[in-house]
Amino acid sequence: MAIYFWISIPIDDFFHYSNDLMKKYNVSAYVEMIGDKPGERKVDVYDENDPETFIKHFYDPNYYSFYFSCYPFLNVDSVKEFGTFYTPEIAPFTVEGNGGVETEKTREQIHLRQIQKQPDKNIQRFYSALQRKLINIPGIQNSYVMDKHEYKNRYCLPTSKIIIPHNPHSRNMKGSWEEYYLNSIGHRTD
Repeated sequence: MAIYFWISIPIDDFFHYSNDLMKKYNVSAYVEMIGDKPGERKVDVYDENDPETFIKHFYDPNYYSFYFSCYPFLNVDSVKEFGTFYTPEIAPFTVEGNGGVETEKTREQIHLRQIQKQPDKNIQRFYSALQRKLINIPGIQNSYVMDKHEYKNRYCLPTSKIIIPHNPHSRNMKGSWEEYYLNSIGHRTD
């Protein structure tokens, strides 16, 4: 399957559909929050018994990205160092994810990508199985319109909300990414 994958669905549905495959392929999900100091990170791991705690991080202003990894970390503390998922020993076992925030007006697309072009076979099988499962969700559509452009090979569940691209995480931006994007395409934010 593709190295890059885009889908626009509610983040709780996304992890609901991911959960069985995570167990099958022995993959964990991690969400990364950035702090105010350079290099400061907080990482939380997905717990299928308490998915709400994990999902709430996607609505925190410090949410940065999330990862699927089958690397055998000893504990969550070992992934807190800046750039851990991109190190040569961990990157082949990891899929990076961005986006997933949803508000009353918008739904941010989820963007997934394999970090390494030559990934570990287990994470590659997980990633392919996840893509197959997601594109077969009842009601999913192949393509959607953002601004004035129609995007093929990007999947979405129909919504009355405006689908926006995943946040580029620019801390220099004034206001929220949602306001910035809606203003850039001419939609009012009030």
